[in-house]
Amino acid sequence: MSNNKAYKTAIPLQYTAEKLPEEQTQLALYHGKATDTMAIMSSRDAKVDPITGKATIESGEVKLAIQKFDSLQGTLGVNTHKLLSVGVATFTALNNYDKREDRSIQPAVTFSLAEYAKWLGYDVEEHPTATEEEALKEKKRVQRTLNEAQKKIKRELQVLQATTLTWEEKVKGKAGDYDSISLLSRTAIRKGVIHMEFSLPMAKYLVMLPITQYPKTQLRIDGRNQNAYTLGNKFAEHYNMDNNQKKGTANRLKVETLLRVTNLPTYEQTVKNRNSWADRIKEPFETALDEVVRVGTLADWEYTKAKGVPLTEEEASTITDYKTFSELYITYVMGEEVDHTDRLARREEERERRRTKKKKSKANSRAPRGRVD
Repeated sequence: MSNNKAYKTAIPLQYTAEKLPEEQTQLALYHGKATDTMAIMSSRDAKVDPITGKATIESGEVKLAIQKFDSLQGTLGVNTHKLLSVGVATFTALNNYDKREDRSIQPAVTFSLAEYAKWLGYDVEEHPTATEEEALKEKKRVQRTLNEAQKKIKRELQVLQATTLTWEEKVKGKAGDYDSISLLSRTAIRKGVIHMEFSLPMAKYLVMLPITQYPKTQLRIDGRNQNAYTLGNKFAEHYNMDNNQKKGTANRLKVETLLRVTNLPTYEQTVKNRNSWADRIKEPFETALDEVVRVGTLADWEYTKAKGVPLTEEEASTITDYKTFSELYITYVMGEEVDHTDRLARREEERERRRTKKKKSKANSRAPRGRVD
């Protein structure tokens, strides 16, 4: 594994509505059960009501419904989650922790179609040409590419606008029961700008959530490669959790845990179908991990024991049963690691101030008061 580390400070991004932060490689965004779970949901698992045309997809405690699913051209999957993530990141920048006390929630966000398309891997920049005729052809090529991207993104916006979510989640220590919450209230693409407006209930939910870092490299993963995408999300989310940073466990996850966010078959399913678990689970799992490295979300990964203890050559070459495989860990290096040291120190100082203030308040309340005759 490589020991080279590139660090960025973990702070909420500050950027204006129609300009995405090109220099940033991590997007700060609010995240919770509802939005995280959407990454592992797909139209392939939809159950469509033949009368209403409504599709429902369930994953764990989250139930997602898409209205008039039959009439939509787009599908729910990796690409819709990418678009949602950039929308939430833009929303986070407009409604971050420092600003929320100063103004009301701003549910509407906008960002550049061309920049978002570029992040996805579309070639939307004009290349140098030798003649005016070639320059004109190049300009037309870019416009055709943007038109193609716009058509796909418009279909994804329609799916997101037709989506409602139902789930239960404890937010800031309080249990919440969210029933049929609309994701977006309005969407559009006008004059090269993507418009997304979150419904007010969704916006109120988002601003209560913790912030994580979403690697922009995730946007380069092919929309058909759901396993690589969900694994990349899991690595980034786990790495950026405060408790994992404090405990020193931010760079490793159990194989069994990672398999839960994939659509790979279970071991029991492979046995039932008389398939090789190594062919159906281990090999595609490793292929997905290598794809996460290829796009740059991870710099490297390896199988280890608990606490990151490396496997011997003999142990690495003799992973012959599923139980041994599932109990191993993946120890990994992020493609760009965020340095949480200063932020965690500030949070600890703030906690200490609150504890001191609370102790003083209790002491004052217990202090004897003079009797008035």
